[in-house]
Amino acid sequence: MTSWLSEPRWAHEALLALSSRDAPRLRAALRLPSATAHATVTQRPGGAPFDFAGEGFYDALAEKWASPLFKHAIDGDTLLHLALRQHDPVCARVLLDAGAALDTVNSAKETPVAILWAVHMEPTAPYAASYADLLQHAKPQLKQYQEANAARARDGLVAIYTRYAPDRLGKIELQLREFYGRELDLLSRVLEKYHTSS
Repeated sequence: MTSWLSEPRWAHEALLALSSRDAPRLRAALRLPSATAHATVTQRPGGAPFDFAGEGFYDALAEKWASPLFKHAIDGDTLLHLALRQHDPVCARVLLDAGAALDTVNSAKETPVAILWAVHMEPTAPYAASYADLLQHAKPQLKQYQEANAARARDGLVAIYTRYAPDRLGKIELQLREFYGRELDLLSRVLEKYHTSS
């Protein structure tokens, strides 16, 4: 993957566009030579661009004379991570149309599809209505994400209940329906319950 540090011209323009929520400018930046929607924030020895503040990137001295464009950036973030984290579905759609991947994992094991899923699960959030187009566009990936989480939770529950509570095996599907969209939360709770009581 390309580091934004090694592609300063187009990357700087893309970051400025994204920070100002300027979708046409972002689209134009992605058309510049060597631009890619797959670039990632890369932590470097001695810090990172002043455009970021966050995990491994924050520089208190630099912030005294230059405000960061993004208050939160994690090693491995893509432009899509940043757009979704700052609730900018229009720029996120531009990035998806340019080929950005929803399944790119940053160093915190966070994916854009997980961020988008959280929006999908909070339809009353103040910014949720502006996501209608993006959610519709990403519907197949969101469905795949939910199904993968449900399968992972199902496998985990079967393993735990087989060992600690065989009588609960028949209730797994009901539990998964009750925790639709939050299946991994269910698995986490069950793991905590049975591992702390054993």
